[in-house]
Amino acid sequence: MTYAATKPLDFQNALMRALQRSICFYYLIENEELFKNSRERHLMNARQVFQYLAHVKLKIPSPVVGHFSNRDHATVLHSKKIINDQLDIQNKEVRVDIANIMQIYKRPSKYGIAWFIIKKCIKDVFEVLTK
Repeated sequence: MTYAATKPLDFQNALMRALQRSICFYYLIENEELFKNSRERHLMNARQVFQYLAHVKLKIPSPVVGHFSNRDHATVLHSKKIINDQLDIQNKEVRVDIANIMQIYKRPSKYGIAWFIIKKCIKDVFEVLTK
């Protein structure tokens, strides 16, 4: 497939940019961090969720998602498999993350940054206290 065939169309680019902002907002990372060449677990998880949602929920072809995220289409398909496996084993954390990200994606004006940061901090503190 040629470069031109994988380049995102304007509407696909807009959809993926909105999804990228939603994921970065949820995981508290910078937009540039999401697609940098890093194997840090929190960045890999966010990147895999992005590629899964863009390909499965937004129905954007894997070569286009790969081009947008500076990855190969096979990486997108691998991310899809990883997230599907997590959903198949009833991983509650992944299900909650995907549901929350889709809420932010669908209604971004409803969610204020301060509210979401406070909620995430409370969740993190609760997890530390319950260990």
